[in-house]
Amino acid sequence: MTDLIEITLIVEDLLSQEIVKKIVIESRNDFVINSEHISKGYGKIKDRINSYNEAARNKPFIVLTDLDRTECAPIKKTEWLKHDQHSNLIFRIAERSVESWILADRAGFADYFGVSRTRIPYTTDDIDYPKEKLLTLIEHSRKRRFKTMLPAAGSRIKVGKDYDLFLINFIYKKWDMQSAIKHSPSLKRAVNRIKHHG
Repeated sequence: MTDLIEITLIVEDLLSQEIVKKIVIESRNDFVINSEHISKGYGKIKDRINSYNEAARNKPFIVLTDLDRTECAPIKKTEWLKHDQHSNLIFRIAERSVESWILADRAGFADYFGVSRTRIPYTTDDIDYPKEKLLTLIEHSRKRRFKTMLPAAGSRIKVGKDYDLFLINFIYKKWDMQSAIKHSPSLKRAVNRIKHHG
């Protein structure tokens, strides 16, 4: 019988939480996520990353944040971590946001949301603003039910009320990790790091 490894998961938002959980489900049968924390942005993660690094001496942590406007992932890690990264700290950075990982299953996304695959860049890490790109794709969707993902006209809120709902449904019903890693190097690195931990 495989010994189970308890994992603490730290993420920025609900989408990040669910995509990491999907990756863990598909990559490891010995990982059990027993503690999950959504920081609602990168600020708390940045403030606490060194505490997580220290706590990782006792048990593994998976921490996911977005690259956002930082030049590259190594620079962000150097800026945030004060000490050498512990081997139990699986600290991954989505380029430039987790939406690029969702879009990386180009065929699955196009089919599920009724958009043209040719509108999705071949390498989704190269998209400067993945959330905005995703919303633009939904604007052109052939399936009207997804329009509730879009922000209301004149709203200060960047996404519609069903944005997370439909994307999480996609993650669990359609998103193909093996297809996605072909189009997102940052996702591929994250999957490999989780698969080969320990």
